[in-house]
Amino acid sequence: MKSDELRDYIFSLSPENKSIWARKCYGLESFVSTASENLDGIPFVTATVAIKPAYDQAILEPAIKKAWIALRHSLPAIAVKSSRLPAPDNHFILTYHVPKNFEQVQAWVDETLFFTNTVKDLYELHKSLKDERWWRPANGHWVGELHVSPIEDGWQCSIVFNHNSIDGRSAFIVLNELLAKLVPILDSSAKPVSELRWGEETQCLPPAAIAILAKENIYPKRDQPLLPLSQMPAWIWPPAKSPSSVARDLTALVTLPVETTSKLHAISKLHGRTITPVINALSILAHTEVSLATAAKAGHERFNILSQGYKESVVYKIAFSLASYRHSFPEPYNSLTGETSSPFTAVGAMPLFLPMDVVRKFFKIDDSTPSASVNFTNLSDAFWDGLVDAASQSLKDQDMSLQAYATHEEELHESIHSFDHEVFHIPSLIMSSIGDLGRLNLFNAYLPSQQNKTLTVVDMVGGQRMRVPTVMNICWQYAAGCGFVYEVDQDGCCFGRSSRSRE
Repeated sequence: MKSDELRDYIFSLSPENKSIWARKCYGLESFVSTASENLDGIPFVTATVAIKPAYDQAILEPAIKKAWIALRHSLPAIAVKSSRLPAPDNHFILTYHVPKNFEQVQAWVDETLFFTNTVKDLYELHKSLKDERWWRPANGHWVGELHVSPIEDGWQCSIVFNHNSIDGRSAFIVLNELLAKLVPILDSSAKPVSELRWGEETQCLPPAAIAILAKENIYPKRDQPLLPLSQMPAWIWPPAKSPSSVARDLTALVTLPVETTSKLHAISKLHGRTITPVINALSILAHTEVSLATAAKAGHERFNILSQGYKESVVYKIAFSLASYRHSFPEPYNSLTGETSSPFTAVGAMPLFLPMDVVRKFFKIDDSTPSASVNFTNLSDAFWDGLVDAASQSLKDQDMSLQAYATHEEELHESIHSFDHEVFHIPSLIMSSIGDLGRLNLFNAYLPSQQNKTLTVVDMVGGQRMRVPTVMNICWQYAAGCGFVYEVDQDGCCFGRSSRSRE
């Protein structure tokens, strides 16, 4: 890419209007924008933190408004608008308007911050926001909103963002920074937001990742060799159509208590594994078991489609494994909260391939019934020495260099000219780990154990809008307990109903 083209991906001042800054989207930013346009708002990001104590709304609402304004000043990328250039260019554009006065700042607050008096628990709110709040990235809408609502003995703060301007980890960073602005306001120790100087915040508008990499002479790899397993037949099947005429997500939220989380880490370490391949392996088993069981309930014809592929395929494919690259970016672009911000979308998306043989060891197929049952023979060895080992190897097989990331970004960017719907129209897994929020230094000041009188984070959830049969699996750890969200379109047939459980 030529240097004059790269400038398009760095926020620059409009020659016609000295209060407008704009840049083009690139890579995953472009891909998810195109997906949202074509596939009913996937994969819009929703993240929520539940906080206590239960402040009176008369106290909390003005404080939240001030915190939202202060957050815009330090992270102006939360206040850009998304639009699209006409063909043949087709690029999505991010535009930031420098406020001319405080009234314009307040107008932005009125358009992006929403309070409600309706009491919903964290899980119910998460589902309703995913179903109800999204917009087309081409339509000039603000990229993000903040929703605040009551829970029993507290409140919850939820952000809903176009995925071209945030990723899963960034969403929790934004919420952490919001609380960092809110606490001193509640304590009456913050400077008045009316004194903020608007215009200076533009130095924090982040470029697209491609511009950062090119500055360091990091470019896409050419003639990248293909992984052998990627060329072999994978176990895939056409999704079944739901009888319901109303499109909606199906969501399952699973939270592990501290004791169970500790045991999961301990047994993983005992077998010489980190927790990521273990979670991937467990998700593969759950996906396989439920898919076969659902097909069996549908009858012989449907079951035979899945069972034949199960018995004959060579590869189990995870459609996308998402990994954050922000920490690998050169300074000062390796932090979202520095003087020069990292891109808010800084994840790589690549498929994972496992030999199907390690999956087949777990289930016995009976086409005559039809049914699938768990094979309990040598189950522990099959799991740790077979499936987990293969899951670990699939991660090692991936080139995690910045050159490979640049290659993925280049490939994803082509979606603005030619978007392949089929990549999402198979009932496959998407794996995403937010990580251990404590190790990321997120919400540590608000842990229940800190007994912070001003504010405590008691629960959280994050996820994405899914209107396709691929199954989004997002996991995180907070206060020593793990949380998992599984989300899929009802045609994915991986959940019989929405559910929340503690295991």
